[in-house]
Amino acid sequence: YYVTRGFFGFTETREFSVDWIYHFGNNVIDIYKYNAPSPNGQGSPAPAPTVANGLRHYELLAGLGGGPVLVKNGQRRITYDQEVFWGSGVGIDNRDPRTAVGFTSDKKVIMLVADGRQTISDGLSLYELADVMIELGCVEAMNLDGGGSSQMAASGQLVNRPLGGTTQRTIPTMLAVVSADSINLLPPVYDVKKIDTGDSSYVKFNGTWTTSNLAGYWANTPAMIAAKGTGASSVTFTPNLYKAGEYDVYAWWVAASNRAKDAPFIIKHKNGIDTVRADQTLNGSKWVRLGAWEFTGDSTDQVILGDFCTLGDYVVADAIRFLSFDSTLVSAEEELPSAPVTFALQQNFPNPFNPSTVIQYSISEGAFVDLKIYDVLGREVATLVSEYKQPGFYHTVFDMAQYSLSSGTYFYRLSTGKVAETRKMLYLK
Repeated sequence: YYVTRGFFGFTETREFSVDWIYHFGNNVIDIYKYNAPSPNGQGSPAPAPTVANGLRHYELLAGLGGGPVLVKNGQRRITYDQEVFWGSGVGIDNRDPRTAVGFTSDKKVIMLVADGRQTISDGLSLYELADVMIELGCVEAMNLDGGGSSQMAASGQLVNRPLGGTTQRTIPTMLAVVSADSINLLPPVYDVKKIDTGDSSYVKFNGTWTTSNLAGYWANTPAMIAAKGTGASSVTFTPNLYKAGEYDVYAWWVAASNRAKDAPFIIKHKNGIDTVRADQTLNGSKWVRLGAWEFTGDSTDQVILGDFCTLGDYVVADAIRFLSFDSTLVSAEEELPSAPVTFALQQNFPNPFNPSTVIQYSISEGAFVDLKIYDVLGREVATLVSEYKQPGFYHTVFDMAQYSLSSGTYFYRLSTGKVAETRKMLYLK
C-alpha cells in the first residue's frame, strides 16, 4: 500500500496545518501534501501518489507524523482505512487511551491526552476523540500514538495515569511547549504578503524570460530565468501592501551552479531606492531575507530583479515575501471586507503577549459595541471600543505600554446589548 499519512506541521511564521503527506526523498523539500488521502481500502490498494497531484510542503519548520487525521475544516473526517490503520492495533470504534493534536482558527494549538482502560476512565473511540477536538475549537486535528504511549507531563511531573499507573513508556518523539526564543521562530507576524511569479496582478515581466525546469520553486508556478545581460530583462513585484509601515523583504529562488552570484534585487521604498546583491548559487528553495524597509503602502512600493549581473550566467525569479512584525500596523481599528455570519470574539494573538496583542471580533448586525478589559477582580482597566458599529469583521490592538498594569491574567469582554462574550489573556513582562 502507498500511504499518504497524517502529519501536523508548522512554519516559522506560526502557521499550522494537518495534512496527508508523502515522502519522495529524504529531504524536507521532498515532502508533498495532498488535499485528500490516497483512497486505500482493505484489499484495495490505491495507486502511488504523484508529485503532480500534490503540493510541496513549503516553509515547513517542524512537524510530527501520526494518524489517522480526525478533523479537517472544522468537521469530523477520520481517514482510518485510507491511511491503512486496520490491523495496526489502533482501533476506530473501541475506547482506548488516546493522544491528539490540533489547532484552532486563531492559531491556538490543542494537545490532548485521554486516559483509558481504567475503572474511572474507559478512554475514547476515534469518533469521540474527533468530536472532543471539535468541541475544543479545532479546525484541524490528528490522532497520535495511544495506549501506554499516551502520556502528558507538566513542570517535570506526570499529570495523567498511563494504563492506570505511573509507569512511563520510553517513546521516540514528543510534542513540547517551549519558549518561543528556543527555536527558529520569527516574532509574531501582523501582516504577510507573498507574491509568486504566476501572480499576474502583482508581477510584470520585461524582456526575455524562460521557464526553469528545476524543482524547488515556491507554490505552483515554476521559477523563471533570464540570461546575464545589461538590464533589458527584469521582473517587477508590486505588493500593494495592506498599510504603510516597516516590512522585512524575503526572496525565494531555485539555486544552481550557473546562477548569478550577484543577482540585483532593487527595492523601491518610502525613503528611496536600494539594491541588494544575492548569491543565487546558494540558499535555494527557502526564504532568504534581503532586509527591512519602510514602505508607503501604495503602488510605488516595488521589488525589481534585473539581469544586470557579472558573476554567473542566469538570474532566477521565483517569489517575494513581505512580513510586518509591527503591531501598530493594525493598531487603528478597521473593518475587514467580508460580512460575518455570527457574533464572535476571537482569542487574542499573540497570547501570552508583551506589550501588545491583537483582538479580532465580528458582529452580524449593526449595534453599539463595547470592548473592555478587566483584571482578575473584575475591575475595568481599559475601554478599547465604545461606539456604534455596522455589521462586519473588526480588529484592534491592546497595548499594555499605554497602561500601568502588572503581569498576570486579564479578561476582555465584547458586548452589544443583546449578546456578550468574554475571553482570557495573559500579559507577561
